[in-house]
Amino acid sequence: MNHKRIYRVYCQLKLNIRSKRNKRLPQRYPEPLSVPSRLGKCWLMDFMSDSSQNHRRFRTFNIIDDFNREALILRSVYRQVELPVI
Repeated sequence: MNHKRIYRVYCQLKLNIRSKRNKRLPQRYPEPLSVPSRLGKCWLMDFMSDSSQNHRRFRTFNIIDDFNREALILRSVYRQVELPVI
């Protein structure tokens, strides 16, 4: 049965219309982010996209060391092909 018919029947019988209750979300406890303790323990991998002044789009593949935020690998390609995962 659709909601319009239910509403009409409830109104004819003079019943209270049931309202939908919002679902309660569980309470969230934020946890602090883990900080790497030494160089080379945790790396970040990222793909970025941009365009040059002549409107050619290119993508870059970046690997960054999380301890000192040093870029280990930056590879850029104009034509997107599958990059090998290092």
